[in-house]
Amino acid sequence: MEKEKKESTSTLKMILIISGVLFLIMLIIVVGLSIIAYFSIDDARLSAYDTQIRSELSQIRSNAEQYYYRDGTYQGYDDVADSGWERIKGQIPDCSANILDDGDYLSDGTSYQIAVYEDTYAAWAPLCAETRDGADFVSYCVDSEGTSDYFEGSPVNLEGEICAQVFGE
Repeated sequence: MEKEKKESTSTLKMILIISGVLFLIMLIIVVGLSIIAYFSIDDARLSAYDTQIRSELSQIRSNAEQYYYRDGTYQGYDDVADSGWERIKGQIPDCSANILDDGDYLSDGTSYQIAVYEDTYAAWAPLCAETRDGADFVSYCVDSEGTSDYFEGSPVNLEGEICAQVFGE
């Protein structure tokens, strides 16, 4: 009888050890998958912000061209309420604003950056997914010459009339 008790106790201990190990393995798998899902969702969110930035900069370019066609100049586009700039310039995503805040780029780091002159303009904003983890500053810029492209590196001339001048290329 005592031998059966020992075998029963030994079997019970073995079952508890195996179930404990299986629980730990399951816990590690769940935590690992949660971490992977978190970073995947974060990447998707940052990419969505970049899409928003590119879309709104395209709208800015379209509105600036309409303003130029109507008034014969870009001058004043960023100051006139009916130019379209006032409707679009809104808040850039926080991740983009944080990039501007990390550097000493402009006094207003919460909206799209624009330099407007009589016959030229350049509008830009840093991208979120492209600029992170110590990567180079990456911006999307549109201008009066038809440029709509990515630019690496910090802006070097905030008064530049076109994207190439703003980013020193």
